[in-house]
Amino acid sequence: VRVPHNNSLNITSQITIIAWINPVQPFRDFLSKTDYDIMRIILNEEGINNVKVVYSIGGSAITTFSANNVIQEGVWRMITWKYNGSNTSIYIDGLLSGSPVNASGNLRTNSLDLFIGHWGGGTDQRYFKGLIDEVRIYNRALSDAEIKALYEATK
Repeated sequence: VRVPHNNSLNITSQITIIAWINPVQPFRDFLSKTDYDIMRIILNEEGINNVKVVYSIGGSAITTFSANNVIQEGVWRMITWKYNGSNTSIYIDGLLSGSPVNASGNLRTNSLDLFIGHWGGGTDQRYFKGLIDEVRIYNRALSDAEIKALYEATK
């Protein structure tokens, strides 16, 4: 799915992105607004069944990982990435997964389209295989309780 660029998607200070995914091997990017490192959410890139988020604050690329072995083929999972202005976190099924990463500053923006199910970088090898549902993008950092409540309400 290609969502044409809109300035409302250029969120700089706080953001929460949520999506339900049900992957089939090989796992790949399921959300991107980038040509490389501005905003990508990737599954299993290193072969350890995790979630990887690559994003830029200022001119620096930063990566956040979930715990390993949290993504399984054919199993629905609610994936959440949150940036609150001072750190980033990944949640799986409403619970924190891995350790938050300290990062402060404004998220880098661009005028590229948002892709759901594909990396916008242009290679045909980066299509997501599986199902994606209920993608949500918030222009604020949801609380842990809000993330858990969304999981409970939509599972």
